[in-house]
Amino acid sequence: MPSVAKKLVIVQNNDAAPAAPSAPEAAARPEALRLIEALLFAAGQPLDEATLARRLPQDVDVKEALAALKAEYATRGVNLIRVVKK
Repeated sequence: MPSVAKKLVIVQNNDAAPAAPSAPEAAARPEALRLIEALLFAAGQPLDEATLARRLPQDVDVKEALAALKAEYATRGVNLIRVVKK
C-alpha cells in the first residue's frame, strides 16, 4: 500500500532582505509592561487600576504603563479598552 504522508520541503528565499525589527521588538520591553500584560491576559475578568497597582512594584505608574501598552498594541491589532471603571 503506498504511503499517503506528505513530504514538506523548506525553501529559503535569499533574494529578499530581512525585515528590520519594529521599535518595540528592537528594544527590551520594560518589566512593568510585561507584568501588566501578564496580569491582564491571565485575569478572568477586567482589572481596575487599583488592582493592578497592588500587584505591581510601587514605583510603577499604572496609568502611564497602560497608555504605553495601549500604544504598543495599536500596531498589532489588539485593542486595550476600559470597561466601565476597569
